[in-house]
Amino acid sequence: EPEKLMDKSSQINNDWEVIQDAMEEIKAKIDNFLNYYLAARHFTDKWPSKSAMISWIRKKENREEIGIDNPMPLLKELKEDAAKFREFWRGNDITGNPVNSLNLIKSHASEVRQHIPLLMAASAGRYNKEDFEKLALAIEKLVFALKLSGSQWNVINTFIPGWCTKLRKKQDIEKFINENINPEIESRSAQMSANITNMASMGSKLRRYVLEKINYILCIEAGEPIPMSTTEGKKREITIEH
Repeated sequence: EPEKLMDKSSQINNDWEVIQDAMEEIKAKIDNFLNYYLAARHFTDKWPSKSAMISWIRKKENREEIGIDNPMPLLKELKEDAAKFREFWRGNDITGNPVNSLNLIKSHASEVRQHIPLLMAASAGRYNKEDFEKLALAIEKLVFALKLSGSQWNVINTFIPGWCTKLRKKQDIEKFINENINPEIESRSAQMSANITNMASMGSKLRRYVLEKINYILCIEAGEPIPMSTTEGKKREITIEH
């Protein structure tokens, strides 16, 4: 009702400012966040572009699904998810603690952001810390496979709504990884093997990623602490000595 909305207009404005502030802190665009929020929470089969997102929202059944006509609960959820989005963007978990696998993505595949809806959907599914870290590790392995095989993350975009639907419904995390993420990695194994034997032809950024990934695996195998990535933003060449 318009009268009730007028009474709550101040709170609505305040909540929206909190959301905008969260985006400004990481220099992210609000339409990117809204698109990722919808992918994480509502899209089921297709992931509309940002321009098509508005048309999707305007459909009566989608407005009802989102709860646009009851803005207070929606804004509360948006505000909570904006805080999560900010932390995932930074390579952290929802409490602000760094996650090694997410920081590898941030440092070596900073152009990849499309994994964030998966993390948001997993948060909506209320997975425990251990399962969340398993998911983050699997996602990083997928990003590495895509980078090393010369593929683009865009080839995975068609899967994101379906994957998010499974995660927000809290599918067993091992089942989810084995049925969805691992096959995408395994399908690129031959190209990865071919490319890793020809390090000289790699760009310096990908070489840094490969070397840090090797160090990461060795630390895990040896039970040693995993050093946080320090390569972000650096433009230095790496030489490999035999």
